[in-house]
Amino acid sequence: LIFPARRRAIAMRCNVWWLGIALVGLASSNEEVAWMIPKELVHLPGDLPTKEPLPHVAEAEEAAKTSLSAPAVIEGHEMATEAHGEAAHGGAEEDEEDKEEEPDAVTWTTALLLIGFLIIFVGILYLVNCTDEDIRAAIWGMINTTVSIFCAATFDNAVFRFFHFQLVLSPPPRGFGLKHDTPEIKSTVGISFALLASIFLHVSLFNVSSDNQQLLFSIRTIGGHVYAFASILTFGFLQESHVFRMELWKVLAVVGLAFIVMVLSYQIILWLAKRCMSAVQWQECRVQRGMMKEMQLDASAISIGFLLCQSICYWLSEAEKPYNRFIPILHGYPSEQKENSFEILCGLATTLLIASAVWSIYLRPSKGTKVCGCIGPFVFDYIGVLLSCTGCWCLQRAGLIRLFHFFKRSEGELVEAMACNRAMIVNAFVMSLLAVVCVIVIDKVADSVQKKEAASPIRILVRDGTTGMKKSESQTTLQQLGTLTGMDLENIPSVPRGSSGLTEMLGDDELSRLGAGLRTVMTGFGLLVGICWDKAFETAHETVAETVPVFHAHPVIGTGLVAAILLLFVVPAWYWYIVPNAMKDETEHKQDIEHQQSLMANSKGPQVEISSSEEGESQESA
Repeated sequence: LIFPARRRAIAMRCNVWWLGIALVGLASSNEEVAWMIPKELVHLPGDLPTKEPLPHVAEAEEAAKTSLSAPAVIEGHEMATEAHGEAAHGGAEEDEEDKEEEPDAVTWTTALLLIGFLIIFVGILYLVNCTDEDIRAAIWGMINTTVSIFCAATFDNAVFRFFHFQLVLSPPPRGFGLKHDTPEIKSTVGISFALLASIFLHVSLFNVSSDNQQLLFSIRTIGGHVYAFASILTFGFLQESHVFRMELWKVLAVVGLAFIVMVLSYQIILWLAKRCMSAVQWQECRVQRGMMKEMQLDASAISIGFLLCQSICYWLSEAEKPYNRFIPILHGYPSEQKENSFEILCGLATTLLIASAVWSIYLRPSKGTKVCGCIGPFVFDYIGVLLSCTGCWCLQRAGLIRLFHFFKRSEGELVEAMACNRAMIVNAFVMSLLAVVCVIVIDKVADSVQKKEAASPIRILVRDGTTGMKKSESQTTLQQLGTLTGMDLENIPSVPRGSSGLTEMLGDDELSRLGAGLRTVMTGFGLLVGICWDKAFETAHETVAETVPVFHAHPVIGTGLVAAILLLFVVPAWYWYIVPNAMKDETEHKQDIEHQQSLMANSKGPQVEISSSEEGESQESA
């Protein structure tokens, strides 16, 4: 009576306590909880259900009881229904357990990448520290090519997407506002970017001093790959255009057009550079011109090899629409191919790689031979590299087609996009293993051949005409040997050829060319590894750039930002640590191996410092 407000507060607290107890009981029990609720809360609006059945439910139950005439039959039917439901429920639970045990696509891919990268990292440590200088040189070249292709393709993809989506398809005033995206438009964007890249790279080479060998080598390597993938975008989309995709001979005509355009552009740039320089400057730029030639060779061979491989896949495809007969350049998955497509592509790849070795060994003309006037031996060098590059592209497509259809027909029934992504990842691992095995086998064969040539070093030094050494270099070497041995080696006549094995059959010059030709094939496998990993990383790059919520409205900015971050971390490490090792030849790698072995032999391991007090205690105990 005296404190009505306090009594109302106590009543409110009691109601809150009752409500809390009811919620706890509801969370911990599956039974009805109406008995736990106070009477004051039963008739409130929106109250919980009680044990009393609802009116329409009671009427339905009463109607069912009055309408049934065979309760025993119905009771048996209900029992059978319950048993069937329990059995179905148990089977569903078992199916759910089976499904839970099967890993999904993300788990499978993550496990594959973790195990695969661990094997690759440890394998690289073994190979770059191998005691064979030829294998070490080949592996460093393979790593250099792979990283360079990754950087070049990432840069090309980001720049192409910027030009294509931001300038061509975006509405004014940001772009031209074209509404229809066709292969012809993509090809136009690609050729604009390719011309700009070619001019910039050639001018950069001429502006670098010939003494800065590392920078020249870096520009030549990554510049050739940037130019190559820009040309692939240009002429690859041109093959898919409505004018050329209808028949096979038109698709092959694009290959010839690309060859003419790239060779003529190289000759035009050389002509313009010669006109802009004096005779003295032109002679001083011999190193730059050599680097420019190698860059043009790599770019032309990689792009033309890709176009030839696309033409072969077009011929092997069974798709009804001509546009779907190509393997997509940027996005998509392979179409239906002939049953023996994998065998045909593998056979072509093997044939082309063997032909590249044969060309490098026997059919390449001697130095100084002129073909087609100003071209000289450029075409012959180009054909040898082109055969190797085309074979590598055929191997990459063969593995992709076989693995894509394998994963597509797997038990999981993967969607085509997921099957294609998984096929690219597995194909990169498989081709890397294949390339390493082939490099080791070819190196052993080349070593066995070149050991025949190196059986008599004095004879090789004296025979200047065969070995290609200059007379002054030969005399200097002989003078050094004479000083060491105390003999007059300058007047020793030429030693006749040996009469054993390959030396008698082929001669020293042929043996040297045979070993060099086999090692030329080894460099082609670096391209195989590079293009396989480029396709594997391409999907990851685009997925990260397009799935981040911040960049949903601006995918071009996302792609450019991801590409910039990757290049910012990868390019300096590639230039500082990979390029210097890739520039070394077999002789320099052999010197590194001997130096490392001498350090290991003289190393005493970690030394433990002993204090004077510990030394005195040890003497007293003795």
